[in-house]
Amino acid sequence: MLQTDTSWLLAMLSDLTIAIHMHMRNSEYSSPNLLPLPLRRGERSAREGLA
Repeated sequence: MLQTDTSWLLAMLSDLTIAIHMHMRNSEYSSPNLLPLPLRRGERSAREGLA
């Protein structure tokens, strides 16, 4: 039972993290300072790659 609850919680946390990240990317009010530095660097290079 504990195993099932833990995996469900991890799945919910993963979905929530993705949802927040997508929302921040799509939001014009998003602040890059809220993201960790390596993630900001990776996102910046990814955007340059797409541009």
